[in-house]
Amino acid sequence: MSDRTPETGASFTLSATVTNAGDGPSAATTLRYYLSADATIGSSDTAVGTDQVGALAAGGTSAESISLRAPATSGTYYYGACVDAVTGESDTTDNCSAPVRVDVDAPPTAILDVTCTGRDCTFDGSASTDDDRITSYAWAVDGVQVGSGSASSFEHTFPRNGTFTVRLTVEDTADPAQTDSDSEAVVVSDDPPVASFTTSCDENRACTFDGSGSTDDVGIASYSWSVLEGVRSTATATGSTFKRTFGYGTWCVTLSVADKLGQTGSLTDTLVFAEPDDAPVASLSVSCEELACTFDGSGSSDDNGIVSYAFAVDGTQVASGTSESVGHTFASAGTYSVSLAVADSADQTDTASRSVTVVSDGPPTAILDVTCTGRDCTFDGSNSTDDNGITDYAFAVDGTSIGSGAASSASRTFDEDGTYAVTLTVTDTNGQTGTASESVIVSDAPPTASFTYSCKNLTCTFDASGSSDDVGIAGYTWSFVEGIRSSASGVNPTHTFSSAGSWEVTLNVQDTAGQTASTSQTINVTSSM
Repeated sequence: MSDRTPETGASFTLSATVTNAGDGPSAATTLRYYLSADATIGSSDTAVGTDQVGALAAGGTSAESISLRAPATSGTYYYGACVDAVTGESDTTDNCSAPVRVDVDAPPTAILDVTCTGRDCTFDGSASTDDDRITSYAWAVDGVQVGSGSASSFEHTFPRNGTFTVRLTVEDTADPAQTDSDSEAVVVSDDPPVASFTTSCDENRACTFDGSGSTDDVGIASYSWSVLEGVRSTATATGSTFKRTFGYGTWCVTLSVADKLGQTGSLTDTLVFAEPDDAPVASLSVSCEELACTFDGSGSSDDNGIVSYAFAVDGTQVASGTSESVGHTFASAGTYSVSLAVADSADQTDTASRSVTVVSDGPPTAILDVTCTGRDCTFDGSNSTDDNGITDYAFAVDGTSIGSGAASSASRTFDEDGTYAVTLTVTDTNGQTGTASESVIVSDAPPTASFTYSCKNLTCTFDASGSSDDVGIAGYTWSFVEGIRSSASGVNPTHTFSSAGSWEVTLNVQDTAGQTASTSQTINVTSSM
């Protein structure tokens, strides 16, 4: 037989030799293979195969074999073979072979379970099985053996965080030993500890610090406390709790924790114990001009000084900071509640409030009147109004200023006829403005010359009062031609001609804009004898 201790289901070869023990030849026959549960092989056992054996001479032999598969269940089994009797055979008692014992042994099954706390891990193979028993457990990490023996579990501490492959290999009692392996990928992580503590202090500054809320994925190994006043260390202690009574001042309390791998974490809390301090006293005054007001908290006081002023109107904060006064302009007239909250360096506070009534100052209303005589115009803003008075009148023509000030009127003589945009801007005591504009057509027509006369003998009186101009005539000039030219001026000149005859008289008139007109008449003058 090729393997007397095969694993369950394994292939093996069963061999048999058939011998003709008679004195004469034997006929061909059949060799039958059997599986038996006991040590006796017979035709009543379980047939597992056959071979054909040819005729044999006296004393001849035939070697036969068959390939078989071991049973699926481990145990002790017996195999053998029997040849069928042939014609003329005198003795059939030796037609079956002696049994061959076969011990079928199932291999072990490795089952690995890994549990870790931080980097401390337990490799457990106790769930592994074998039909007999497991004799050896071998442990490896990333292909490197870290332990072996008959114990079904193994403790291992990883040197660092990471992912590792853990393998268990088990052996059973078979000879040679049968083995099986199981692997598991293990993620190892040991986070550093997190320091945490609570603080409780009574009115005498006696404080208790509790660090039991600190955490670590494996466990806290140690607690260490330190206290600093400024940069000077004043106390140290160990344990998860710490007690200390403090004096006035600023103190820093630090808890440092460590886990068993030496990883650390820390937390610092600052304690401030101020010496007794009186609360501040708030004082508020309010002054207003129309809607613009000043809130003044400079009268507030504190024994150590006020560090912040917060002003509010109707409960809504409008300013805060270190300035003791602020300006505020209300959107409309009305009565408002103004409050001041002051705080000192110890965060003690006080509040003062006042009811404030403010009145509205509406913008001025500009009213512009323009009157012109020819090109001479007067701009009048005296009808403009404001509830508190107008302080400035600014006049402009076509966007160019022609003057401003307290005077409510201005004048302008235009050089040319035309249409002009005249603007008046008025300003009140609060700087508010109002504007009025007017389009002005300026026209100055030229004068018309006209005269009458009356004569007595050679002396004539002339009257130019019939001449006209839309603004007014500024000058009259007369020209008398009687052989020689002479002249006169005025509305009613008198001229004595040198002799009787027909003489040409010309009148020239000029208006205030320098425009002129003329007219001529021929005068018949006679002298009395």
